[in-house]
Amino acid sequence: MRIEFSKKRAALTVPPIFFLLTFIYYNRALFLVDGVYSRNLACTALGLVLLAGCLLIPKITLHPTADKVLSILSFFATPLLCFWMVETLNGRLLEYYKDLVFWVNYFLYLLVICILYFFTNRVRVAVIASLLFSFLVGLIFMLVYMFRGTPLLPADLFAVRTAMNVMGNYKMTVTGSVLLVVAVLVAAIALAGNFRIKCTKKWKRWTQKGILALFTLTAFSCIYKTDVMANAGLKVIDFWAQENTYREQGIALGFILNSQYLVVENPVGYSPKVVKDLLQSTEEVQSSRVTGTQYPNIIAIMNESFSDLSVRGTLEVDTPYMPFTASLRENAVYGHLYMSTFGGGTSNSEWEFLTGGSMSYLPVGSIAYQQYIHGETDSIVKTVDTLGYRKSAMHPHGSTGWNRYRVYPWLGFEETRFWDTYTFPEDIVRVFPSDRCTYTEIIRQYEEKDGDTPLFIFDVTMQNHGGYTVEDYEPTVRIQNMQGSYPDAEQYLSLIRESDLAFQELVTYFSQQEEPTIILMFGDHQPSLSTDFYRELDGKESSEKTIEERQLEYVTPFIIWANYDIESREVDKISANYLSTLLLETAGLPLPPYNQYLKQVYTQYPVINALGVIDSQGNYYQRGEEPDDELLHGYEMLQYNSVFDSKNRIPGLYSVKSQ
Repeated sequence: MRIEFSKKRAALTVPPIFFLLTFIYYNRALFLVDGVYSRNLACTALGLVLLAGCLLIPKITLHPTADKVLSILSFFATPLLCFWMVETLNGRLLEYYKDLVFWVNYFLYLLVICILYFFTNRVRVAVIASLLFSFLVGLIFMLVYMFRGTPLLPADLFAVRTAMNVMGNYKMTVTGSVLLVVAVLVAAIALAGNFRIKCTKKWKRWTQKGILALFTLTAFSCIYKTDVMANAGLKVIDFWAQENTYREQGIALGFILNSQYLVVENPVGYSPKVVKDLLQSTEEVQSSRVTGTQYPNIIAIMNESFSDLSVRGTLEVDTPYMPFTASLRENAVYGHLYMSTFGGGTSNSEWEFLTGGSMSYLPVGSIAYQQYIHGETDSIVKTVDTLGYRKSAMHPHGSTGWNRYRVYPWLGFEETRFWDTYTFPEDIVRVFPSDRCTYTEIIRQYEEKDGDTPLFIFDVTMQNHGGYTVEDYEPTVRIQNMQGSYPDAEQYLSLIRESDLAFQELVTYFSQQEEPTIILMFGDHQPSLSTDFYRELDGKESSEKTIEERQLEYVTPFIIWANYDIESREVDKISANYLSTLLLETAGLPLPPYNQYLKQVYTQYPVINALGVIDSQGNYYQRGEEPDDELLHGYEMLQYNSVFDSKNRIPGLYSVKSQ
């Protein structure tokens, strides 16, 4: 072994090493374990950074034999290190995993380094690249869970651009575990940088590549879409709580297991003829309850993160956060709406409302707008179009988010307004356009509309989007009954109060108008707030909840109000896929065949969402354990025909005849 010192290497290495050492030393709060400073953790991080410096500053040339031995050892040790980094960043210990789970995860990381070596023929490059790749994967998983409250799923890869649009509004918290992983990463890269071994003989290279290719194909054949994993007892996915899947299976294996559900297969017994027979069995004569020939204007507002967290537990505050919405009961239909998303996935809530489809029949973690809408698609927009409505959609944020600028026209909207393509009234709350600014735009469209042509406006607000740690925003709602301090929750509740005030102004305006107008407002999902807040509010960990308790995490309020006489009533339970049917019925409009069938399903199963089913008797069923019922099976086939079977799509599913 030969060691050579270089001023250039020292000049490049010493400053970052010194910075890391100083940062670790002066940020002791990062190394608190159960509130107590962990000297061992901090010293380990410091020692690893020093070791990295010792390996990086000098140029170390190993003896060929030592180089070969260390290269081989590092090749098989690196997957273990990658496994450790990913799990440590996400708060898990390797010793937690059972032997079989441990080794399957290890071989998945080994597969990564084998593929890299296949293309580079250099152990050093393969080791360093796999380390950096694994660190990035672990960091992304950590950030997604930190910001959204739910783990990363394969389908989230289709929403990278949308995530980039909003990630600047969140703050990353650096922990001692992150610094420890960074220190290990730097030290490992420093060590690997000294390896020089590579295969120079052509026949050996091809032999190695053949073995690696065989290993890769064998691994995929055992893992992906086969019974091998199931027979070994590993193919277990907790659809109800995906964090449990990753906790029990490891992030690498959990992600692979989930990826198998990206492909949508035909429902058992599906055929277009069967679907036609289903619709014929539910045909009924539809008649409009609207007097004369004037249909009401319809304004549908999907309010970002609008929810009443008191459905989950006792929440006492010094100022009511939605007094107007909670008191609006005259000429109103209102209740609890069960969504399919938590903390994010707004577009899926839109998709369920607009199309009447259910995330229950799509792969776990799917993004319908990104994956399944690639052209003209039926929806409630097509229904009101046959009745002569002018159709407009608006969202005060980027047009590319969730691919809306393409999807909205495909759904049937003739006008679209986004923050980057249209000038909304200037009114910012924190860093986002307010609810009030979109309501002002709604009123402008109403006042400028053509004669008796009724309006259908779909408004997706942005004001209440996470995160909830904007420093220059003064909360107006304070929590009074909790032991912990939760500024993010207080900021969120203050935003809900602002939404409530803006909604009151909108309702007041239309209550003074003569044209019949009906307004729907609902929340798309509950917010992603601190784990400690939800733990205290719920009284237990999310992983300890029953099916009934877990469903409460997906409840938001909805209200349908009209400026003319309608029957007021409370709806205790309804899921988002039925909401367009309820809106059409409340507005007195005829139901198209698709919604007629949904109405029949609703009478037996008022809630169908990504978590499972609740029947009319109050029984809860987890996803994958639903009753074997012809109604549910028919709904699945109907949705498959509408979403996936474009060649045999039944025409007129969403069409009605004008009265």
